[in-house]
Amino acid sequence: MTTTANDLFDRCCDYLDERNWTFVSDDSTLTIRFSLYGDDIPMDFTITIYPDPEIFMITSVFPFRFGENKRIDGAVAACCLTKDMADCSF
Repeated sequence: MTTTANDLFDRCCDYLDERNWTFVSDDSTLTIRFSLYGDDIPMDFTITIYPDPEIFMITSVFPFRFGENKRIDGAVAACCLTKDMADCSF
């Protein structure tokens, strides 16, 4: 059985629904947006499903900026956090 982009989109929405998470979905663009809240920082996420090529992408933008004197430290920290991911970019 082949899973289509629409099937995957529906499964993601079902998963979030089952956990009673609040999210906004757009089936015309296969995009889902939701937020999570940690102890001290809110995190907004976007799931985008691309049918061709078959890509499932989760993105989250950190809601803060590094000052010029901390940019190298921030870049090193980001690389360390994502070094074992299959694919990541900034």
